[in-house]
Amino acid sequence: MQYSVYLGGHDEGGFVVDGNEESRLRLGADNGNTQDMFNLALLLDDRGDLDQAEFWYGQAAELGHPKAMGNLGILLEERGAIDEARAWYEKSAAMDDLFGMYLLGHTLNSEGDVQSAEHWLRRSADEGYADAMNSLGALLQEGGATDEAELWYRKAAGLGETVAMNNVAYLLEQRDDFEGAKEWYVKSSNAGNVDGMSYLATLLWTQGDLEGAGLWFRRAADIGNIDAMNNLGCMLEKQGDIAKAKDLFLNAAELGYEPAMSNLSRLLVDEGADDEGFVWAVRAAEAGSAFGMVTAGICCRNRGDYVAAAEWFQRGADAGHAPAMATFAWMLYGQGQLPESAHWYRRAIAAGRIQDYVALGWVEADCGNVIDAEINFRRALDLSVEGADEALTELAAIVDGVPMMEAISFETFGMSLVRNRANERRWHGEGINIVERFINFPFENDTWNPDDLRRDMVELQGLAEAPDFDLREHVPTELREMIPNEAATQISLLDFECFEISRAKCILGTVRQRINDSVAYAANLTIVFTDYFWALSVGVDEGPVVGEREAAVARAVLAASDGVDVIGTTFNPYEQKWDGIVPIEIDPLTRVRFLVKELRSSIILGPATDHLGAVPND
Repeated sequence: MQYSVYLGGHDEGGFVVDGNEESRLRLGADNGNTQDMFNLALLLDDRGDLDQAEFWYGQAAELGHPKAMGNLGILLEERGAIDEARAWYEKSAAMDDLFGMYLLGHTLNSEGDVQSAEHWLRRSADEGYADAMNSLGALLQEGGATDEAELWYRKAAGLGETVAMNNVAYLLEQRDDFEGAKEWYVKSSNAGNVDGMSYLATLLWTQGDLEGAGLWFRRAADIGNIDAMNNLGCMLEKQGDIAKAKDLFLNAAELGYEPAMSNLSRLLVDEGADDEGFVWAVRAAEAGSAFGMVTAGICCRNRGDYVAAAEWFQRGADAGHAPAMATFAWMLYGQGQLPESAHWYRRAIAAGRIQDYVALGWVEADCGNVIDAEINFRRALDLSVEGADEALTELAAIVDGVPMMEAISFETFGMSLVRNRANERRWHGEGINIVERFINFPFENDTWNPDDLRRDMVELQGLAEAPDFDLREHVPTELREMIPNEAATQISLLDFECFEISRAKCILGTVRQRINDSVAYAANLTIVFTDYFWALSVGVDEGPVVGEREAAVARAVLAASDGVDVIGTTFNPYEQKWDGIVPIEIDPLTRVRFLVKELRSSIILGPATDHLGAVPND
C-alpha cells in the first residue's frame, strides 16, 4: 500500500451546477474571472472534455490561479508532458499552495529526487494538507523510517484521509496486530474507501470469518473493485460455487485484471474448455502473468502441440514461476536434454519446490552422476519428500547392477541413453525413442497361435479407443507405469508377427496411434520366457511434415488406374509394399520398420538367459 496521487480536479470552494450554471461560468471566464475559469475547467474535466478543461485551466494558471496550475500540471502529466507539468507544479508551490507543494513532491519522488520530494511534502504536510501527510508517510516508509511514517499516516487519517487509514492498518498487520488493523480498515470502509473494503475482507478471510469477508468483498465488488471481484471468486471457488466464481473472474478479467484472467483460464481448462481457456491464458500471459503462460502451455500440451507447450513453459520459467520451471525441466527430460533439464530442476528447487529433488536425482542418475543422484535423493529423504526412499532403493539396484537388464543386447543406433533405471532404459535420437523394459513376472496369455494373438491385440486396441476405457484397469499393476498418461484416441495395428529368437518366443506389433492432434508410429517387440519377459519399443513421431506417404500412395493408385474410375476404391497406404514411396526422412512408418528390423536382427540373448525356461508351444 503506497500513497495515491490525487488525479481529479481540485475544487476548494465547491459548487453545484444547475441548468444555468455553465452559462454563467462561461460568461465569467470570458470576462477574465479566474475563479470562473477554474470552476468551468473543473466542470469540463469532470465531464471528460479534457482538451477544453486544459484550455481553461491554462487560462486561469496564466493569470496566477495556483490550483489551476496544479490541475493543469496533472492533465499535462497524464499525456506525458512531464517537464511542462513540473514547471506548473513549481509555480504553484512557489505561491505557497499546499496542493502544488504536494504535487511537486510527488513528481520529484517519482523521478528519484527523494530529498527534494521530502522537502516539499513536509512543507505541505506541516501546514495540514492530509494528502501530503499520507504521501510523506509513504516516502518515509519506503526509506525505512516506519515509526515516523506511521505518525504521519495517523495524522492524515485523523483528518479523514481514508488511504492513510488503510496504510495505518497495513503497518499494524505487519506487526500482527490484526484487531488494530481491522479497526482502521473498518473506519476506511465505512468512509467509503473501496480498497479498504477489499483489504478488510481479505483480513477477515484469513481469520476464518467467511461471512464477514463475503459481505465486504461483495460491497467492494459491487462498487467495481476488481481485486475484490477476483478474491470473492477465489473464496466462492473454495466453497464449491464454481459458476458464481467463474462469473466474478470473468467480470474482473473483462476489466483487464490479470489475476482474474489467470483464474478464469484455469477454471475453463479444468472444465475441459481448452480453447476458451487458452484465449484468457494468453491474455493473462501478455499482461505478464507467469501463471497464464503455464496455463497456455497446458492447453497446447493437451492438444498435442508439444513445441508450443515447451515455449510457453519456458516463458513461465524465465518469468520465475517455479511450477513452470519444473514442467519445462520435465519436458526437456522427455526430449533427452538432460543437462538443461537438470538446470531447470535446480532452479525450481531454489525457488522452493523441494519435491523436485527426486526428479533432479533421476536426471543426475541418467547422466551417469550416481553420487550426485544419491545426494539429491538423501536431501529429499531428509525433507520427507514422497518417493525418496524408493528412489534410493532403486538407485542401489542400478549401482549394484541388475543382471537381467544386461541379459540381452541390441543395436541402439548411436542414440543417447537418457534414462537408466533398474528395470527400464531409454535412448533418444532426433524424433526417435527406444525403450527397453524388463518385467519380472510371467507374460500371461492363453495361446501362442498367431491368429489368436493378433485378434486379442486388435480387440484390446478397439476397447482402448472407447472414451470411458481405462487401459490401466486391464493390465497388471506392475505394468501400469508403462502406460502413457495421455491415452491414444485412435490406434491402428499395421503389422503383426510371431517368431522365435533362440529359446524365446517373440511378438512384434507395429501401430499407428493418434494422441490429440499428433500422430506417432511404434514397433513393439516382446521377448518372452516362462517367468519373465522383455518389452522393446521403437517410436517415431510424425514430425512437421504430415501426410506425405498417404498423398504419394493416392497419386500412385490414380496413376495406376490408367483412366479407370477409381472413386470409392479403398486402399491401404500403410501396407509394406508402399515403403519407400517417399524419402524415409519424411516417412515415419518406413523409418520405424527399418529400425525395428535392424534392432531385431541385432538382438543377442546373453548367458544370463540360459537358465530361463522356454515357453512351450500350444
